[in-house]
Amino acid sequence: AVDTRSPVARMTLARDSGLVAIGCDDCVIRVYDLVTRRLVRRLEGSTAHLTDMTFSGDGRRVYTAGHDASLRVWDLPTAQCVDWVSFNEGLGAVTSVSVSATGEFICTTHMGRLGIYLWIDRSLYDPKVRLESVPTKPTLMATPELVECGMAEVEDLDNGSDGEDESMPQAAEGDLTLAPKAVGALTLSGMPRSHWESLFHLDLVKARNKPTEAPKAPPRAPFFIPTARASDGLKPVFEKEEEEEENSSSASQAKSSGEEKKDGEQPPAAGWGEAWSDDDDDAAEAPALEDDVTENEPEVSSRILQRSGMKLPRCHLADLLQRRYGNDGHRGGPAPHDITGYLKSLTPAAVDVEMNGLCRGPTDEEGREIVMLGLDWLQEVLEARDDFEVVQAYLQRFLKIHGEVMDLDRERTGDRVAAMEKAQKGSSRHLRDLIHQNLCLINFFSNQNLV
Repeated sequence: AVDTRSPVARMTLARDSGLVAIGCDDCVIRVYDLVTRRLVRRLEGSTAHLTDMTFSGDGRRVYTAGHDASLRVWDLPTAQCVDWVSFNEGLGAVTSVSVSATGEFICTTHMGRLGIYLWIDRSLYDPKVRLESVPTKPTLMATPELVECGMAEVEDLDNGSDGEDESMPQAAEGDLTLAPKAVGALTLSGMPRSHWESLFHLDLVKARNKPTEAPKAPPRAPFFIPTARASDGLKPVFEKEEEEEENSSSASQAKSSGEEKKDGEQPPAAGWGEAWSDDDDDAAEAPALEDDVTENEPEVSSRILQRSGMKLPRCHLADLLQRRYGNDGHRGGPAPHDITGYLKSLTPAAVDVEMNGLCRGPTDEEGREIVMLGLDWLQEVLEARDDFEVVQAYLQRFLKIHGEVMDLDRERTGDRVAAMEKAQKGSSRHLRDLIHQNLCLINFFSNQNLV
């Protein structure tokens, strides 16, 4: 036990350093060593009773709050007050205080206020702020203003005009789409990971979901078997179904007609006998018939494969690409992000169907032109750096589907592919550098003992 010579009001413990700070009714904070039970520091200067107190993460500072709406920061090595702020302007007395493990954030609660207020220690970031001299008067802290991020323009807290950048794009009222803050900034789509990741493994999903055998129709079973009363009235007799009776009657009619034809052969229709005759006398007439056919109708190998002059229906993606890039180099119609937004509204399977509908193979001349328009769209969205991860998935699927068609037109696809590769490498390098930079900063600050 230790004698503090004044009633104890508050107490806090620093586990790592083995120190305990005791706030007494005489407004003095006494710091004791738990091992030796000796007084190591005496912090004087407070003028109001304490409401809460806490140690910093490294145990070098003590934060105290009082009924006079003040918050003091004490430095234990020098036993001096290095910072003093007051919340008398609007928040009122501090009822509780807590400090982050690294010491840069301070959380406070105030009397008559709902919510937790988060403050930042500027001395750790701003070299102009140095906590060396003992403050003679408190710094007045104004009530923080609530700002709805992404829903309204953020105004400067001082005069509402200084510090604004007119070059920043402003979101329209009711538009929640995140736009890049500067030219060349890289943005992500915010779509679920399953939406774009499934496109990379869509062939595997199709193979896994492929049925092992064709679906079979269920066996036909009547709900009940119709019966009829027998002549004796004792044993029921099952009635034949109407379909069976019709089948039997049609079979008997076909049989009887066949017998009649055997008995007396009827002459074939006019013209068919000569066309299908195997007699040698008709051999001279066969070439004349063939010549008549060739003069009236052109010879084609297959009407199914012959598609010249036919207008094949296209998907909606092809229509968007033609409206944007199909005007002889003059770009108009929907914007590139509108085309990307349409694909984002579809499921991964529907995106695959849309891309397959652009071209039906090497023989589809119109489809090959639309594939060139698709390369123009991919080049433009890669250079814009919007929806980065979704565009990568669309690019992979597009090349996988139409790689064979692109290989046939190397002269036209060469420049487009080179421009896409340049934009792709630039975006990937920019994103990789940002990730590495942030990882290095996190690793550096997590291993530093901030004072």
